[in-house]
Amino acid sequence: AVTLKIQKGITFHDGTPWDAKAAKWNLDRVIFHPQSRLRGSIAIAVDAKGEDNAALEKLKDPNLETFEFSSKAVEVVDDMTVRVKLSRPWAPLISSLSEGATYPVSPTAFAKMGKTAFGKAPVGAGPFKFVEWVPNTRVALEKFPEYWRKGADGQALPYVDKLVYRLVIDDSVRLLELKSGNAQFMDTVQGKDIAAVKSDPSMVFVDSEEQGLSKRLTFDGKNPASPLVKYPELRKAFQYGLDREALAKTLGFEAGTPDKTFFRPGSPVYDASTPFYAYDLPKAQQIVKDVIAKDPAVAKDGKIPLMLTVISRAVDRQQSEILKQMAANIGFNLDIEILERAAYVAKIVQLPGKPGADYNISTVQNPVTPLDPDSSLRAYYYSSGGQNYPHVAPFDELIDKAAGTLDPAERKKLYTDFGKQDYEQSLMVYMWFQKNNWVHSAKLKGFTPGNGGAWNLSNVWLE
Repeated sequence: AVTLKIQKGITFHDGTPWDAKAAKWNLDRVIFHPQSRLRGSIAIAVDAKGEDNAALEKLKDPNLETFEFSSKAVEVVDDMTVRVKLSRPWAPLISSLSEGATYPVSPTAFAKMGKTAFGKAPVGAGPFKFVEWVPNTRVALEKFPEYWRKGADGQALPYVDKLVYRLVIDDSVRLLELKSGNAQFMDTVQGKDIAAVKSDPSMVFVDSEEQGLSKRLTFDGKNPASPLVKYPELRKAFQYGLDREALAKTLGFEAGTPDKTFFRPGSPVYDASTPFYAYDLPKAQQIVKDVIAKDPAVAKDGKIPLMLTVISRAVDRQQSEILKQMAANIGFNLDIEILERAAYVAKIVQLPGKPGADYNISTVQNPVTPLDPDSSLRAYYYSSGGQNYPHVAPFDELIDKAAGTLDPAERKKLYTDFGKQDYEQSLMVYMWFQKNNWVHSAKLKGFTPGNGGAWNLSNVWLE
C-alpha cells in the first residue's frame, strides 16, 4: 500500500476543501473510470479484487454524467490522509500521479454540473481559475486569490491577474502576434525562425535539450492488407533507407537532431549501447528487391505502393513530401493522405468502440520528457495504450515487469532489453527530434520550463 498525506489549507475554486475525501474521489475516478487517461498506468497495480463489479459496470455507460463510485482500494485514513492498496510493487506510481491528467478537480462542482458541463467550465485548485472558453478561439483564466503557494519573494502566487490562451494554429501568425505585442508568450517556434527570434531584442528564446518532440514514422502492425505486415522486413527497409540527418537539418534547422531510439539522452534509462539503424540505402534497396523477387504481385511498376497518412499540419505536410522522395529511392511509391485531426486520429488510433486503425504507415510526433519511462512506453507500446499506433503488443510482459521493479539498475536493464527487442520488431522509425522551445516578450520575467513540457505561468510577471 501507498500512504499519501494531503497538503493542508487548500481549497478548490468553488470553496470545496482539498482533503482526504476529495482526494479519494479524485483517485477513484483516475483509477476506475473507464475513460480515465491514466487507467492503463495506474489501475493495473491497484488491488481491485474486492470491488463491486456491478457498480464498475455502470461506469461504462458513455452517457453517465456523474461519478459516484467509491472503491475499497482507496481508503480514507483520516481527514488529511489516504491509502491506496496495491496488488504489486509499482515504481511509476508517484510519477503517474504527478502528471497533468491527475490534477485534482472539485467533486462538488462535478456532481452539481455533470460531466458535459464540467468539461466546458472546469473547477480545480490551481493558481488560476477558469473564466471563459470560446471553442477554437480562446480560454481565459483569472488569478485565484486563495491559492496556497508563495513565490521566492514570499509574495502570494500567481503574480499576474489574468491569462488568455489563444488558439493560433499557424506558426508564422503566432510569431507575428508576439512581435506585435498582441501576445507575450508562445511555444514551438519552427526551426527556420529560431535564428531571427534569437537576434530580436524584443523577444527571449528558451529551449531544452531533454524535452521535445520525437518525429516518428509508425507502421500498422496488424492491417492484413498492408505489405508491411505480410513482409515485416520491409519495415527495416524504411529504417535503413531514411536519411535522418537530412530530415533533421531540412525540417528542424538548428532545433532538429537525428533520432535513433525510443529513449533519448536525458532519460533516466537511456543506454548508449542500444542498437539503432544507421543510414544504409543499398541495404534498404536490397531488402525491397528481395521481397519483390519473392512476391512480384506486391509491386506495381517496379515499386511497392503504400499509403502515407499525415495530419494536416505545415511541418508534417512538408515532411511527407521529403519522405515520398526518400521512399522512392528505397523502392516504394507513396501516396500521401492528408487528414484533419479528428479523421487522422480515427484512422491511426484504435479508439474503444470505434472502427478504424487500418492504415499502412503514418507520421506522428510524440512528446519526450525525462519523466518516469513507464508512462510514454505504456502509451505507445502497451496493448491498452492510448497511442498504440502499431496495434500490436509484443512488449506487455516486459513493460509490466519493468514497472514492477523498484531497483533502478534492474529497471534500466529491463528497458535496455526493450530497446533491443524494439530494434528487432521495428514498429516505429525514430526519425528526428525537435527540442522543445518557448519564446516570450522581453517584458515578461520569471519564466522557467516545467518538467514534461507543461507551462507554469504562476511565477511570471510583466515589467
